[in-house]
Amino acid sequence: MKNMYKTIKVGAVLLCLASTNLSAQVYCASSVASPTADEDIYNVMVNGNVTNPLYSNSNGCSTAAPGPGSILGGYSNFKTLGTFATVIKGIANTFSVSEDECDGASYYPNGCAIWIDYNNDGDFYDSGEQIFVENSTTVSPRNIFGSFTPPLAAVSGTTVMRFIVAESVSGTGFDPCMNGYNAPTYNYGYGETEDYVINLVPPTPCAGTPASNSVVATTTLVCPVFGTASLSIANSYTLGGITYSWQSSTGSILGPYTNISGANGLAYTTPTLNATTYYQVAIGCANGGSTIAAVPVTIMVAATTTNSVPYFESFEGITQNNQLPNCSWTRTDNFQCSSRTSSLSNTRIARTGNKFGEFDASNYVYYNVRSYYSNGIQLFAGLTYSASVWYMTPGYPTWFNFSLLIGPNQSTTGQMNLATIGNPNNSVYQPLSSTFTVATSGLYYLCVRAQENYYGSQLVWDDLAIITPCSFASNGANINVTGPTQICAGQTANFNATGAGTYSWNTGATSSSLAVSPAFNTTYYITGTNPLTGCYSTLAKPLQVNQLPPVGIAVLKSDVCLGGSLNMFATSANSYTWSTGTQASAVSVTPAATTIYTVLGSDALGCVGSATQQIVVNPLPVIAIVPPSKTICMGEAANLTASGAAGATTYMWASNSLFVQGISVSPNPQATTTFTVSGTDANGCTGSANVVVTVEACVGIATVGASSKKAAIFPNPNSGDFTVELNNNLTKTIEVMDVRGRVVLSSTSDNNQVKVNISTLANGVYYVKVKS
Repeated sequence: MKNMYKTIKVGAVLLCLASTNLSAQVYCASSVASPTADEDIYNVMVNGNVTNPLYSNSNGCSTAAPGPGSILGGYSNFKTLGTFATVIKGIANTFSVSEDECDGASYYPNGCAIWIDYNNDGDFYDSGEQIFVENSTTVSPRNIFGSFTPPLAAVSGTTVMRFIVAESVSGTGFDPCMNGYNAPTYNYGYGETEDYVINLVPPTPCAGTPASNSVVATTTLVCPVFGTASLSIANSYTLGGITYSWQSSTGSILGPYTNISGANGLAYTTPTLNATTYYQVAIGCANGGSTIAAVPVTIMVAATTTNSVPYFESFEGITQNNQLPNCSWTRTDNFQCSSRTSSLSNTRIARTGNKFGEFDASNYVYYNVRSYYSNGIQLFAGLTYSASVWYMTPGYPTWFNFSLLIGPNQSTTGQMNLATIGNPNNSVYQPLSSTFTVATSGLYYLCVRAQENYYGSQLVWDDLAIITPCSFASNGANINVTGPTQICAGQTANFNATGAGTYSWNTGATSSSLAVSPAFNTTYYITGTNPLTGCYSTLAKPLQVNQLPPVGIAVLKSDVCLGGSLNMFATSANSYTWSTGTQASAVSVTPAATTIYTVLGSDALGCVGSATQQIVVNPLPVIAIVPPSKTICMGEAANLTASGAAGATTYMWASNSLFVQGISVSPNPQATTTFTVSGTDANGCTGSANVVVTVEACVGIATVGASSKKAAIFPNPNSGDFTVELNNNLTKTIEVMDVRGRVVLSSTSDNNQVKVNISTLANGVYYVKVKS
């Protein structure tokens, strides 16, 4: 730890001894850094030539330079060693400076500047003689690289090159004598000055076409609004007379390219860019030859960075000291609002990782309010946010009013103070946090702010964050579920949820919709996450299941004969709809084939039960009569027999004068008559058939000629005595039958005439059959 107050000491006046052509010049003496412990120049390189090892690196911490006025760790005069390096005018010459601290940690930010006395007039104040300066400081230890191009007008021969490294000094804070007034009375505190002799020589004139080359850039991605890139060529030319003409294009890396006015040097620094731009340089030789175009480089502009919550910044993405997390961050001061890539002491360390932000007061600019502004963070009205930042001090109030704020701009306009600690005084990290809401949705910017105290030390901070705590109900998901509150058993309930980003039902489903068919009353639970916060909420959705009415069908029988009808009756519901289209409790059907009938029954809640009934259709038996037709004489009997398919077992014969049951009948119609027989099977189904019996008169004759072979009956009609005649001399059988077909008399005779007496029988019609 350095003392809080630095000792002011008048540096010794240093006279620079020159080589042959320097004997008449006396350079201003550089004030000697005091104390001499920190920011030491370990090594210098110019065009590959390095500081004498006797006085470089760790040797330089114990051995002072050999020249007059040298003070260990404060001023090193190497001019008495002769020419250090040859420097060619008109071309790029390279250099590097290795900077470290002989006393080790703690390390501090510093800057570097370099001068050359180009006109050899004994001072470094002429235009262009400051060849390099850092405009911001960087923490030790480090290496500084660069190049410079001496003007062709510079005086050839030996001259002096001066290097200065000074703690907390950058830009215009540098002076070749570190007095600011060209008077050797000012001391610059921690740091070191080193003087070397170089030999300026003119370049060899170029001829012909320069060798191919390419453009290189310090960065190929610049920040919008304030970012620039420094361009140069990859390979330096050692010849003189090289000409350069820088060109740019915004269309394509293939061009077309336009010359940049006034950009004719070895290097070129771009202006602030707002679009991708391509750069090349046309390289030629003043003594003739063709011009070549160096391979171009593409400089892109970083996009605007915005974030959403949760937001966390710990500086782990920066690659070098003093860098902000991205181009969309801003700060009010580049020195006092810095960042670090590694620890500098036990109180200048990261809370997490290796990198952190820092309020640095080591430049002794007192009481200024300094601020960092984050890039835009999308916030939403209605949510509750928690913002926090962690901070640590060296153990005393280095900075005061350390605050965390938020606002709609990267300025004080509209800022809301979230939390402030007036006098932070802690050697371990402490949090500063608060919850808040915003009135309107949009981009907001976090601000980390502090006011400098007078001690000239640091306050470090890390892990800036905004989260949405799930302990606040407003940060949960605003779930809404649409769908039925009750269904009938067997139905499907369709639920649809809104208001969340992701969903999870207690059934295991993970979509916003759910289709369920419970058998009984059930409560469903859905958990949804808020897409803006990641917080979740749970909603219950009860579902009542109404049971279906126990619909039934009553019938007297479940089968019917083809062509027959029957009635069916539905039960146990309020209203009914049959599959026949009938809307009533009872329905009469005449099926043509076996059919399943369905009835839907609705109760008072609209629930629908169903029942089915199969009605079997039995076919009718197929009835036949043998013979299918018949012709008889009047008075004869017609013998008829019925047969039936499908197992008909009962037959009924009917005509206009007959109604008899039986399989066979022998009616004796007196006129042509149609007889119908109906047959009923085991299923009770009835079929029928008809037969026509044709009756002829067949009038009797008195005698039959001897030659006649026909039978004759006479007299006819009679009173019971009659003669049957058949002149064939054969044995003949005579049968007498009543109208039912019963044989009431039978006799056999060889006579051609046979007397028959049936007077004992009842009056009526009888049939006589003669067979021979």
